[in-house]
Order: sequence, then C-alpha cells, then structure tokens
Amino acid sequence: MEPDDRGVDFLASAMVIGQLIGRSARSGAGRLAFLFDYAPAQTLRHAAVRAELSADGARSVVTALAEELASAPRLDREKFRAAANQVKARTGQKGKALFHPIRVG
Repeated sequence: MEPDDRGVDFLASAMVIGQLIGRSARSGAGRLAFLFDYAPAQTLRHAAVRAELSADGARSVVTALAEELASAPRLDREKFRAAANQVKARTGQKGKALFHPIRVG
C-alpha cells in the first residue's frame, strides 16, 4: 500500500513533532508509536481515558480538534498551538478541560 500525498504530509508532520519531543529522530519516532498502533476500542478500556472523554465538553474539544487538523497543512509546533487556540475559541474550554481531551483524542 502506497500512501497518498496527504498521508505523506501527515507522516512528515508527525516526524517533526517527534523530533520536538525527543532528543533524536529515533527517540522521537518511538514516542510517536501510539499514532500507528492506535486502537480506539483498546484505548477506551482504560477507565482514566473513559473518564477524560466523559468530562463536560470533552467531545466538543475532540470533534473541534479533528476538524481543525483535517484542514491544517503540515503540523509543526506553531501550527499545533494555533489549532489548539482555535479549538479553545470554538469550545470555550481551557486548561485541563481543553488539553486532557486533546491528549487523549
């Protein structure tokens, strides 16, 4: 299976984020493994994740983030911050109510 242009853009942006959070490309890539091994049903088996996503406003944050990221070009630190700020403006959520669903979603 060959990735299309959008898939290649996603992988490139994921590696940028991986390098931002890791000291090397190898450790950054390891920290991004969850992107490629993600299984929603398995994730929702964790009580803490279910609690995060059941909190008031969590669904609107995750939905708004998905919409922002769907229209975003390659994601880097500044573009992620801009997307998070757009989600904040759209949902009215801030602090833990904003970032915990983003982290889980």
